[in-house]
Amino acid sequence: MALLFAVAMDLRAATPVEGSAEVVTNALSVLSGRARGELQTVNVYFRDAQLRIDFVGARGGTYSLVRPTVGGPFLLLDTRGGAIPLPGHDFPLVFDPVRPSSGMGLMSDCRKLREGIYAGRNAVQWRYRGARRRGPGGSDAGSMWLDAQTGLVLAYDAEGTGRNRPSWDVLKVQYKAQPDAVFAPGPAEPRPRRG
Repeated sequence: MALLFAVAMDLRAATPVEGSAEVVTNALSVLSGRARGELQTVNVYFRDAQLRIDFVGARGGTYSLVRPTVGGPFLLLDTRGGAIPLPGHDFPLVFDPVRPSSGMGLMSDCRKLREGIYAGRNAVQWRYRGARRRGPGGSDAGSMWLDAQTGLVLAYDAEGTGRNRPSWDVLKVQYKAQPDAVFAPGPAEPRPRRG
């Protein structure tokens, strides 16, 4: 039985986590020209470590934060096709749903708080610390809700100082294949709602 469980875990880990989500967050407030900590609605597209976040800036411009390749740098794109590389930044949004600290580094620690339903998904809430910027959204410590099946971060509330307390709250998520073009660097498209 234990061997069957281990094989099932290996298959789950090998299955790409792919889809889209509508999220309310303040994690992009500085990039969007908003006041630190101001919430906004963004659209997120994900496939393993590839990521695209479409958002509207404080002055109404549309932008995309895109990581086109696994391990590559993020690019900040605008509608005119301009791109600014953001090397050294990470924004992890998928963790092992059973042992989330395994992706956060040797000295990290995760403690299971409770199980429940979040964004319509079976989920587990975890408290994490010592992540050394490998926690959700590049955070060090806080709490997070993970999809119990896929490990996708459905919510996180990171510890910070003062008003700098990043948060992420998935309103709805849809798991489905994403076309390669979603992750290709190119002009940002006016997809997100203002928020």
